[in-house]
Amino acid sequence: MTTSDRLRRWLGIGALWLCASVAQAQTPVFDVPRLADIAIDGKADDWKGDGLMVDALAPVTEGWRTAANFTASLRLGWNEKGIVALVTVRDDVATESKNPKALWQKDSVELFWGEKQGVRHWVQAHIAPGRDPETPQVRVHIEDHRETGAAGRPVTIQAASGKTADGYLLEALLPWDCLGIDPKQGREAAFQIAVNDADGDAPRAQSLWFPEGGAYSDPTKMQRIRLSNKPSPAIAVAAVPDYTAFPRTRLSLSAARTLAGRRVTASDRSGTLGEVTLTNGVDGRATGSLILRRVPEGPVTLNPGGPLALRDAETLRKEALDRAPLKFDAYVFDSPGFPAVDFANPERVESIIGEYALRVDYYDAGMNPVTSAETPGRYGAVVSVVSKDGKLRAKRYVTLARVASVPDWDTWGKGFALPLPKELGIDPNVVREQNLNIEEFLKSGFYESLATMPYAAVFMAGMLEARPGDPPVARLSAEQRDRKWWFGLKTRRGEARPYRYLVGMPKGYDADARRKWPVLLFLHGSGERGEDLTVAGVHGPLKYLREGHDLPFIVINPQCELGDYWLPARVMALLDEVKRKYRVDESRLYLTGLSMGGFGTWATATEYPERFAAIAPICGGGDPADAARLTKVPVWNFHGARDSVVPITLSQEMIDALKKAGAAEVEFTVYPEAEHDSWTDTYNNPKLYEWFLTHQK
Repeated sequence: MTTSDRLRRWLGIGALWLCASVAQAQTPVFDVPRLADIAIDGKADDWKGDGLMVDALAPVTEGWRTAANFTASLRLGWNEKGIVALVTVRDDVATESKNPKALWQKDSVELFWGEKQGVRHWVQAHIAPGRDPETPQVRVHIEDHRETGAAGRPVTIQAASGKTADGYLLEALLPWDCLGIDPKQGREAAFQIAVNDADGDAPRAQSLWFPEGGAYSDPTKMQRIRLSNKPSPAIAVAAVPDYTAFPRTRLSLSAARTLAGRRVTASDRSGTLGEVTLTNGVDGRATGSLILRRVPEGPVTLNPGGPLALRDAETLRKEALDRAPLKFDAYVFDSPGFPAVDFANPERVESIIGEYALRVDYYDAGMNPVTSAETPGRYGAVVSVVSKDGKLRAKRYVTLARVASVPDWDTWGKGFALPLPKELGIDPNVVREQNLNIEEFLKSGFYESLATMPYAAVFMAGMLEARPGDPPVARLSAEQRDRKWWFGLKTRRGEARPYRYLVGMPKGYDADARRKWPVLLFLHGSGERGEDLTVAGVHGPLKYLREGHDLPFIVINPQCELGDYWLPARVMALLDEVKRKYRVDESRLYLTGLSMGGFGTWATATEYPERFAAIAPICGGGDPADAARLTKVPVWNFHGARDSVVPITLSQEMIDALKKAGAAEVEFTVYPEAEHDSWTDTYNNPKLYEWFLTHQK
């Protein structure tokens, strides 16, 4: 299994949400009333039915519970001290995390409050209610996302819980002063709630107010609230939007069972968008599915239900076009003429952008422009999608491969059939006797892949370029070759977007114009990808530096795009750019990263071991077959023993392989109680930075 295979398997890159920010113009504002006499005691009596009522939260989760198992509602108010929240949770099984830094993994409430929606100055509180007999007290863990970091005002929230017949109540006061907010009527702020439920080993269920997750790293995924004297109408119906069939948006509705039979209407400023009658769902809720008839003009409101936060049309149009698959007549071919290409569903694309045309530029393996495939090998097709008005709407980069000739069906493959896996339950004697049928089946799959599978061209191009003696390891796999080749071509065409990055400069950098400084390059995890560069600094050395600590490095935090993962050649291009821009001591280049960035650290150091004085991968993995390339690079690896996202075995395999290969210096720190977050303790440890500085090429 290659490094990229491991990364995709354990991080689930293909399943990660690639959510765009919700335009504020599309986001409603909710009025929250002033409630002066609320005691934070885990009791609801003093609320007297007041507050902004959110009676339905959106189920955004991989786990699911019936209404009898898990439901949650919210009341919200404010006073001069902060936001006051009352959360009522029905939960039939009490299971809370024993790890005080991972309360979110089990029964808990997450509260987010910030200066304003979309502003990177907010705080997240994880609160466990204390119902589990093994953890009988309310526990709070704070995640600090403020611009000033932990060196600013302290975050001290008040929280209390109370048991109910079928679950619990949780009250909290979230202070204004930690954000520097002066609470006045009419003042806007940002808020989000996530309620988590974990029953034993079943997948965690989660319900939100804002209908998309991600507020832990993206403040656009929070609701806009306005301090007022009177509340907005109660939110009685939750809606989870599905944009995959844009320009049609589907809303999955959920409400209390008492609303079954009610007609729900969606409308915007131009009129009705759709209607549906709620029915009794099998989970004990009233449910319905509503497809909007057209692209909304401005905010959308449900009646009953209240206003919705939906993405803007241009963002959706771009996403829908990016999802539309191209289709070449063949991806692997055996003649000079290039195969024809169009979208797999042209009518679907026309519904998104109208009439369009495709322009295709072809390149050979040497990255030279060509109009035909004269010799076998790799070819690249750059497909430009142009709408009727002449606007470039999208650009796609597709690998093709020309082979000398496609083998003849009747003469190829005799006797090549592989033994079928015993797990299929087919008698080995039958496998042997039916060998011809197996050959035919495998051949048909191979022939079909040449025409229909884009990866067939990636694989074939890699095979045509491989040379005898090349090891079948990650740095030379077909996919890695392909990504590296495309990066080179895009660079030549002026289309290779360099990694954007944040930089933290050491104290004294400007004092001596002759002094050169070590560089600490940090690769973030999958959750920090995107277009908001500031997200790249939420973890790691730059956060440590921002919190007031001094680091004698030029700290570089690049950012990966959504859906992508670290490409070693591109990482090195960034490092070369840093060398041109700053006074860099090339003998002291250090590399570290977490999770996806841990994989990226192993992969980059493996491909360019001569560049780094030391590396520190965290909760990642690499290819043990490549360990011999790293024997002269000092390694300090970190992992949590209870990591369920990237198993510790992936780190252990690399450490064992390095030792077996005779590596000069290998250290492995295992946090016995840590789950996936093994980076917070690592980057808060001054010894890590001292260790880096003891090494020099």
